[in-house]
Amino acid sequence: MLLVPYYTVNNNLNTTVSVTNPTDAPKAVKITFREGLNGFAVLSYNVYLDAFDTWVFALASQISNIAGYVGQNTVAHYSFDNH
Repeated sequence: MLLVPYYTVNNNLNTTVSVTNPTDAPKAVKITFREGLNGFAVLSYNVYLDAFDTWVFALASQISNIAGYVGQNTVAHYSFDNH
């Protein structure tokens, strides 16, 4: 279990997280982001790591282009893993 107690992109801060499998066996890892007020899940997905593999992602500030929220501050999720 990876517990990231706080993430933010306020004030142009970025959050970067790396997940490493230090064993010689493949692993499936569940990643879930929860909002701070009520703990509701806002994003959830699985990551599959090979033996001795590392996966990195970042959260960064972005301006929304989603209908109803255009121009508002939001967060973007980035990962450049090519496996």
